[in-house]
Amino acid sequence: MGGPSPGVAPHLAAIMNEWFAYESAWHLEKFINQLQAEVARLHEFAQQQAQRRAEEASRQLAQRQAEEAARQLAQRQAEEAARLHAQRLAEDAARQLAQRQAEEAARLAARQLAEQQAHAAAEALAQQKAQEIALQEARVALELAAAVQAQPSETALDSEAALSGSAAAKTFAPRIVFIPGPAAMAEINRATLVLKQSIDAAVTQYASAISPYLNAAENTAHAIH
Repeated sequence: MGGPSPGVAPHLAAIMNEWFAYESAWHLEKFINQLQAEVARLHEFAQQQAQRRAEEASRQLAQRQAEEAARQLAQRQAEEAARLHAQRLAEDAARQLAQRQAEEAARLAARQLAEQQAHAAAEALAQQKAQEIALQEARVALELAAAVQAQPSETALDSEAALSGSAAAKTFAPRIVFIPGPAAMAEINRATLVLKQSIDAAVTQYASAISPYLNAAENTAHAIH
């Protein structure tokens, strides 16, 4: 066999070059496709990472906001509870102070009223004593007046006895009996009744005046217990 003709070698070399070029282009295209797929995968991975970071940041932000809202709510609730507690303490202190002041005022008013009523009762008693003395003096005056009216007849009898003997007259002293008349007794009874009615009216007025203070003191004592 003879060697290749001179025209075959260049043609074969051209074919080989074309095949190498095609093979290189195919591998290059395959590499480019793989590279594009890797780039797309990396891009998708980057997007996923960015999305996860955004979601994590959003979650952390929401958590911080929720924690801050909860903290502020707890703080407001604590402040409101403290304010209400302080308000209740102040109201209780004011109520106790007002109650003590009212009790003190009631005691003072009751004491003043009792002093006034005692003074009025003393004056009424003094007036009663004065009226009793006046009645006694009037009774004595009436009895004396009745006795003076009865003396002329008794004096005549004593004169006859004096004529019978001076010794007998000296041993007997005239006994005067004071008997008030019906008009005098009626006047005395009327004055006594008027005095009794005035005393009863004063006692009733005193009881009516002091009754509200006694009831207030009793109610206060029940409220305290």
